Amino acid sequence: MTIEFWAPMGAVPPQSIGERARQFESDGWDGMKVFDSQCLFAESTVMMTAAAIATDTLKLSMSTSNPATRHPSVAASAIAAIAAIAGDRISFGIGRGDSSLAYIGGAPASVPTFERYVAAVHSYLHGVPVSFDDIREWRMTKDVSTIDLGHVPDASRLNWLRASDPVPSIEIFATGPRVLAVAGRWAGRVSLGLGADATRLAWAIDIARKARAEAGLDPATLSPAAIISVGVGEDLARARRSVANMVASAARFAVINGAVAGPVSEGQQSVYEGIGRSYDMSHHGGQGDQVGQLTDEFIDSFAIVGSPQRCIERILELHELGIDSFMLAPPLGDADESDIRDGYQRLVEEVVPGVRDAVK
Repeated sequence: MTIEFWAPMGAVPPQSIGERARQFESDGWDGMKVFDSQCLFAESTVMMTAAAIATDTLKLSMSTSNPATRHPSVAASAIAAIAAIAGDRISFGIGRGDSSLAYIGGAPASVPTFERYVAAVHSYLHGVPVSFDDIREWRMTKDVSTIDLGHVPDASRLNWLRASDPVPSIEIFATGPRVLAVAGRWAGRVSLGLGADATRLAWAIDIARKARAEAGLDPATLSPAAIISVGVGEDLARARRSVANMVASAARFAVINGAVAGPVSEGQQSVYEGIGRSYDMSHHGGQGDQVGQLTDEFIDSFAIVGSPQRCIERILELHELGIDSFMLAPPLGDADESDIRDGYQRLVEEVVPGVRDAVK
């Protein structure tokens, strides 16, 4: 089984995204997740295009698009255009929406709306006409039949696509069972926002694969991926602190609807509920009140922290579950600058090569 390692884009201005992408490619990453949250980061399709042009092999995906800020045809056309430039290095990453919607006063999309959106994008990317009825909830104008025309299109499609153009895969970011099932039906990859807890990851993979089988598709064609914060260091307490902000941010998705999704211990339940009650979106990914809810035990199960050898062992354990792709997030945001620098270097110089050597 192959294994891929992806890095999060991090905080980078548009004029530096090419340099960041080249650095990641040089450092041995397989791919980069480009943040799609328009009020916090520059437009993701522009950033992906610049990164694609600046690199030769680096794969790129959004982390993550949503069903509200772009019409499905716009999203599909944009990602297909980037793929026409960069080939099969491009994926369309999408979830129900979080900070991209919160910063314009919106909540995550409902699961039925999310699935209709994903299905429409899938059709557009594969050259399948999309009926106007299937996308009517994203039309903010009167119906085209209300204007006097000699002829109107009978459906919506990307007419510019050529049969020879690469088809970007869809990557669904999921935490709860209903979105996991959507991923099983429509995605090439399901990225699991459940941290490094093997029990919870196995639970999620099982749900997605069962949904895929029920849809008449081969479960083996679904690639499971994990999104994990990684703090590398012999000083365990410091390693935990270095990723605490990202742990709290990522853990929030498991309780975003109130009830915690998936199997949890009593201690984990308490932490998840505390994060949900206290989460400060104005410090999204930062040292907000949510960080104070974490315990050492929770960080140790949700993140991968400790010596390089311990980090390697944890990743290999999860790879044995069938996870073939990891987004490994080193210390980011308002973590200590030395932890950001050293955590990244030890990740790319010791941990990632160590895992690759072990799976050869």
